Amino acid sequence: MDLRLLEYFLAVAKAGNITKAAEQLHVTQPTISRQLMDLEETLGVPLLTRGKRQVTLTDAGFLFQQRAQEIVGLMEKTERDLAEQKDLVGGTVVIGCVESCASRLLADAIQNFSGKYPQVRYELYSANGDDPGTEPKQCSECPLCR
Repeated sequence: MDLRLLEYFLAVAKAGNITKAAEQLHVTQPTISRQLMDLEETLGVPLLTRGKRQVTLTDAGFLFQQRAQEIVGLMEKTERDLAEQKDLVGGTVVIGCVESCASRLLADAIQNFSGKYPQVRYELYSANGDDPGTEPKQCSECPLCR
């Protein structure tokens, strides 16, 4: 069973008429009629009660309509999610830096980058080149330390 068949069924259920549904879907009425009869045969239950100019859902048809709406809705949501995700940047950025006055800029840079790329994770490694565990040395040459 494919998504197109579910859409055919939902269109017929909404229109209450196979011919109207066929017009809305831009397919022939015999195509939809045959597809729906095959669907009913596959499921082993009648989904529609056919009248001269109208169809109504059976109890099984109401249940199938509910499930078909859920499936079609989930498929549409999945397509939207995948379309949104294709432009996302993700992964892990590993950053190693020596403790200095310039390392203070790192937090701001990561914050800005995280705002643009929320799927990115970070691994940070820092140390003082001379003596691990000591505070960064202050310098008088950069604006951060003055």
